[in-house]
Amino acid sequence: MNTYRSSLIVLFTILLLSPPAKSALILNSDGLVEQITNIEANGTIYNATFHDGTCAELFSGCDEPYDFIFTSETQSLAAGTAMLEQLNAFGAPLLAAGSLNGEPGGVGCSLIGSCEYLIPFEFVGPETVLLTVVQNLTGDSPDSIFGNGLHTTQFDSSDFEFYTYAVFTATAVPATSSFHLFLGGMALLGIATRTRRKRFQQRNRHPTKNRSSRPS
Repeated sequence: MNTYRSSLIVLFTILLLSPPAKSALILNSDGLVEQITNIEANGTIYNATFHDGTCAELFSGCDEPYDFIFTSETQSLAAGTAMLEQLNAFGAPLLAAGSLNGEPGGVGCSLIGSCEYLIPFEFVGPETVLLTVVQNLTGDSPDSIFGNGLHTTQFDSSDFEFYTYAVFTATAVPATSSFHLFLGGMALLGIATRTRRKRFQQRNRHPTKNRSSRPS
């Protein structure tokens, strides 16, 4: 096996065995969650931050499909479920620190015992939006998530101590894509090997004559 093939195999093996990035919670000085990183849902990895304000303020008007990173109940439910799992994995419930229009000072979820994260996904008008609601509760109360919540686009989460908007940002594809990359690399390696083998066989069938040899 030549050096080129060995290097390819080592490279793709490293990609295959590389562990996925772990989720992390970023807390503020008060112990409230400001951000959750590496949330995997819908075949993508997201970061989620928490903001106070209205849907119209936080989601570019909140009245067009492209205003939302999730465009269906299924997608928003998947993201909300994955986010809730990460919250619980770190010892739920953790209250969210909301920023107000992108600046510190939002109310977030400061009411002990309950935090409801709002994930809008569809404008249904007039001034009404469908959203997924993720309820993270303390004590023996079970957490819940549902995807048919309704609010106006002017609903202001900063008026309440138990609502905050979860804003998701896509960061990468999951680490499982390394497996597809590995398979693709091995396929290319196989093609290159077959091509070289054919060339070798052709040379053997038609050996080059030694031009220096002359009849005596």
